[in-house]
Amino acid sequence: MRRLLVLKLGGSVLSDEKAIKDAAKFVSAARNEADIVVVVSALKGVTDDLVSKTRSVSDKPDPAVYDQLISMGERISARLFTLALRAVGVQSTIVDVDTPFWPVITDGRHVDAEPLLDESAQACEAKLRPLIEKSIVPVMS
Repeated sequence: MRRLLVLKLGGSVLSDEKAIKDAAKFVSAARNEADIVVVVSALKGVTDDLVSKTRSVSDKPDPAVYDQLISMGERISARLFTLALRAVGVQSTIVDVDTPFWPVITDGRHVDAEPLLDESAQACEAKLRPLIEKSIVPVMS
């Protein structure tokens, strides 16, 4: 089995279209050395904008809705980055809460959830490992 490399791409790395394309090329080259899992943040400034807009329309947003709204930036990034990877010939797939590949299991407390580490590790093995073995790069939000 090859070495596994998890690459976290923050908002400053995903600052514009050129940066996204450059990061995709970097991931493509890194695949020669290791199996890759990509974890993306929201594009620069998007999460702050979503928080601001949410607070401007509601003093006490429903915690579940708030969590969904705040996750939108990362979810958009995952989709954009998946497209960028595919454009440079890298098989990739989106891994977020709306896909069957999502491995993160939490205690369910909205806004302040804690991951259940043992359960999440087992889910990673069951859901992400088969993708990696097929040379598909998971792009997680």
